[in-house]
Amino acid sequence: MDERTPVGRLREVLAHLPPELAPPAADSPPGRILAATRALLAEKGLAGLSMRLVAGEAESTRR
Repeated sequence: MDERTPVGRLREVLAHLPPELAPPAADSPPGRILAATRALLAEKGLAGLSMRLVAGEAESTRR
């Protein structure tokens, strides 16, 4: 991908992040919380988001 595009630049920046700043694994508790938060924000917006909703959604995706 062309590094001059926004997506290319973002990939370049993310590739050089220190390991402690890398996103959590998708199947880890922090990863499930992050995924639930993203999905609920897209669905309900910031005004419709609550910790209770995020926790419930993250728990429902638990294996």
